Amino acid sequence: ERVRQGERMPLRLTGLLLVGVVLPILPVTARNYFVGHDLVLIQTNGGMTFAQGNNENALGVLAEPPGISGGIASQQAEETAVASRALGRPLKPSEASRYWFRQGLGFIRAHPGDYVVLLLRKLLYSVTNREEQDNYELYYEAGQVPLLRLLVLPFSVLMGLAVFGFVRRGRQPGRRAADALALYPLSVLLTLLIFYAS
Repeated sequence: ERVRQGERMPLRLTGLLLVGVVLPILPVTARNYFVGHDLVLIQTNGGMTFAQGNNENALGVLAEPPGISGGIASQQAEETAVASRALGRPLKPSEASRYWFRQGLGFIRAHPGDYVVLLLRKLLYSVTNREEQDNYELYYEAGQVPLLRLLVLPFSVLMGLAVFGFVRRGRQPGRRAADALALYPLSVLLTLLIFYAS
């Protein structure tokens, strides 16, 4: 009986995980459908974010695609208007997002060599100490919040120590837990490579 209970435990945990993921998302999806009349899981800026990191102007950090001004207050209206003009019909925000995602993929297909260089730049920006300006300026904030000035250890040093510790650990007991823990920073790095370093 104990063995059967032990076998059911992962199923219970998986079920709880799924409930924990679905419950916060469901009200947002319902609101998007009933208020915005668009079946959208959470939000519709994924396509634009992908295009901002993968276009002819991209350098590894936020770079607006051609035809987009970059104003955060007008971004959704602007990206929908540009996509609607390009496709010759009014679009819902989810359709505009798909358009911009295809634009980013089109850039990658048309310029594979440039894309490889872009990926290397994103990787470099992801592990460097310099914070690139995005929606806010970290160095300005450090001037306003004195506590931030105490964080003197550069990110590249932290990253190097983490990689060294991870590799040195080898096949020691507890390695599986360390492997699972490594999935978090790897998923963050993958996100930065897919979109852009921010």
